[in-house]
Amino acid sequence: MRIRALWAVWFRGVDPRLVDATVAVGLVAATVAIGHQYHPAGWPPFDARADLLSASVGLPLALRRVAPIGALVASCLAFTGYLAAGYQPSLNFWGPAIALYGVAAQRPPRTAAAAAALVAAVVLHSGLTAPELGVGVAVIQALAVPSVIWVFGNSARLLARRNQQLALLTSQLRLAQEERAKRAVAEEQRRIARELHDVVAHHMSVINVQAGMAGYVFRSEPDTARAALDTIAQTSQEGLRELRRILSLLRTEAPGAGGTPDGDGEAGE
Repeated sequence: MRIRALWAVWFRGVDPRLVDATVAVGLVAATVAIGHQYHPAGWPPFDARADLLSASVGLPLALRRVAPIGALVASCLAFTGYLAAGYQPSLNFWGPAIALYGVAAQRPPRTAAAAAALVAAVVLHSGLTAPELGVGVAVIQALAVPSVIWVFGNSARLLARRNQQLALLTSQLRLAQEERAKRAVAEEQRRIARELHDVVAHHMSVINVQAGMAGYVFRSEPDTARAALDTIAQTSQEGLRELRRILSLLRTEAPGAGGTPDGDGEAGE
C-alpha cells in the first residue's frame, strides 16, 4: 500500500498517455539492447530487421489506454511476424502480455477473454518455435500467462470502477450535506424573522396605543398622559433589548462573526 501511495504521488498530474509512451519506448530499448548482447545458440543474431520488428511489437503499447484492442492486435501481429522471421521468442514476449493487461483493465470480461485467447495463441506459437521447451511447457505457458494477466487486469478494472462509484457517492453526499445545511440556515432565518416581526409588532402596537391615549388625555388628565409616556419609554427600552438579543444571536450563529452579545456594535437605546 505504501508503494502504491508513493507511486500515486509521483505520477499525480502526469498524463497517463505519456507514461504509456515511456513504457513502450523503454520496453523497445531494453529488448533491442538485450537482443544485441544475448546470442543463444541456434538463433540468428539481432540485426536491423529484428530491431524494426521489436519496435513494431513494443511501440503499440503507447496506445494501450487510447485504443487497447488495436494496440493488442498490432503487437500480436508484429510478434507473429518477429517469430516468422526466426528470431528468439523470449525477447519480445512481454509486448502482447502488457497489451493484454491494458485490455483486461479497461474492457468487459467477454472482450478481455477474447483478447486472452488471442494472446494464448500467440504465446503457444512462440513456445512451439523453441524446440527446447517441449509441447507440454508451451501449452502450460500459453494457458498460464494470459490467465494470470487477465486476473490482474480484471482486478484493476474492478478497483477503478469501485473508486469511481466511491467518488460519485462522495460527491452526492457532499451535495446532500450542503443542501441540508442550506435548508437549516433558511429555516433558522425564517424563525428569527418571525421572532423579530413579533417583537417589533408587539412593542410598536403598545407604543401606538399609549401614544394615542396620551395625546387624548394630555390636557384633561395629565397624570394619565404621564403614565402613558412612561409606558412608552419602558416599552421602547424592552423592544430595544429584544432587538439587541436577536442581533447578538445572529452574530453568534454567523460563521466567523466576531464580537459577543454585549460587545461593540449593538444598537443603542
